[in-house]
Amino acid sequence: MSTYPVVKRPQRIEAIFREFPSEPAPPTFPAKPSLLLKPEPQQPAIPAKPQRPGEFKQPVPQKIPVKALAIAEGSSAIISPIVGALANSPSVGLQFFVALTLAVGLFGFQQYFNYPKRLQNYREAQKKHQQQVKNFPKTLQQWQNEKQQILSSHQANLRRLQQENERLKQQHQQQLKNWEQDKERLEREYQHQLKELKNPLTVEQWRKEEVKQRLKSLNPQYLGYQSEARRGYTEFPNNCSFSSKLTQYWGNKIHILRYMGSYTPDFAYVDEANCLFIDVEIDEPYTPRQYPNCNEDLKLTHYIGDDDYRDSQFTQSDWIVIHFSENQVCRYPDRCCKFIAQLIFDLTGDNSALSKMSRINNLEFEPQWTEADATRMAQQRSRVSCNCK
Repeated sequence: MSTYPVVKRPQRIEAIFREFPSEPAPPTFPAKPSLLLKPEPQQPAIPAKPQRPGEFKQPVPQKIPVKALAIAEGSSAIISPIVGALANSPSVGLQFFVALTLAVGLFGFQQYFNYPKRLQNYREAQKKHQQQVKNFPKTLQQWQNEKQQILSSHQANLRRLQQENERLKQQHQQQLKNWEQDKERLEREYQHQLKELKNPLTVEQWRKEEVKQRLKSLNPQYLGYQSEARRGYTEFPNNCSFSSKLTQYWGNKIHILRYMGSYTPDFAYVDEANCLFIDVEIDEPYTPRQYPNCNEDLKLTHYIGDDDYRDSQFTQSDWIVIHFSENQVCRYPDRCCKFIAQLIFDLTGDNSALSKMSRINNLEFEPQWTEADATRMAQQRSRVSCNCK
């Protein structure tokens, strides 16, 4: 059921009360730690195993191969005549014989003179072979020692590498654990933020702050010249103290009988510094008011839906509209002023008027009347009696 007071706000302000704080962006999780193990060293290169020296088979050099020389010379003596006969020239055979003889002689001469060198080379080779045979056990032992040293060094490097990789694995496990904890913590904090944003108190506080920000973006239409609109009974200071108290609390921010477009607010609160313009209306169920009685026809007014178009003209012009019932204003003018002061504080944070009203009770809500209710009250001439100042 609709109740008094009724508050209508510009769409940019009214929308805030259907909105919620924006959700924060999901957390950015740190990169998952990766495990980088050091590669195992390649198998070491082992020198070739030394081979045991075989039997020394080099022949002993001869001083002069006399037998061979004799055979060669004899052969030349036999072949030369054959060559001469074939050539049909004894001189050719003789030349061939001389050439072979010189060749055999040169060969024999060479063998004679290089014999000492050939003998020396033979003995050195024989000695070297004997030394190799003698040193082979030592050479084999040296190779085995070198092989063992290389393998031992490789095994030591492999053990150090395995230890280092094991350390890296343990470190990686701890890093994974820390990463999981950080991820869970960020997720918990994010979920807590989401939950907190849905907290009614948080939403209410956000809306209050958002209202203050959006209020600055309003561009309310200013008041026009003085109008000659008819005033309701409770609008006159002699009948009700409400108008006097408005002026008491807000001074020259209260305007009476000034146009806003084609309408005249009962009372207008204008705070240009905060872009806050409020149309304060006092609703009665029918007019004219029968105090004193008059013979004019009664007109139903201010029932639910009757003021929708008029109010929309104000809210579309970035005004706020407050409707009090005649009964509320007449009986509880201070409480109505406190309601306005609370609204101003909620919108702007200005508590200059509200701070003076700590002893004033809050205004109680009253049901808004329907057209049928207004008809019944008009027929019964039912109105609140106003003996209040």
